[in-house]
Amino acid sequence: MPEVIRSFIAFDIEDAYVLQNITKMQKILAETGADLKFVEPQNIHIT
Repeated sequence: MPEVIRSFIAFDIEDAYVLQNITKMQKILAETGADLKFVEPQNIHIT
């Protein structure tokens, strides 16, 4: 049976407007009290 390889490709988000809106969404989600972990804005990426 062939070995399965899991891989991911990540893209940095450099657009300031997009980063600003993601940061706003993080703050809103954090206020819900959900058990979530967020990365620092400089580490935000899409996987």
